[in-house]
Amino acid sequence: MLQIVVESLYIYFAAAYIIFGMMAFGWLVIHVEHGRHLSLFRVIMSGLFGAIFLGFGLHFLLLAFIM
Repeated sequence: MLQIVVESLYIYFAAAYIIFGMMAFGWLVIHVEHGRHLSLFRVIMSGLFGAIFLGFGLHFLLLAFIM
């Protein structure tokens, strides 16, 4: 019973992580566009967070449709 409940949450986890990844990449674009105060650390961190969040989102999306 618990396994069915956990597997039904994969699609919601996928949606949340994909949204967080898009927000991180949006933050990256906004930060690069305001180039006068460009911080290399913030650019790297937002790109890294975006890649990680989208990776987790795609991972959970695949789990939702495979299981």
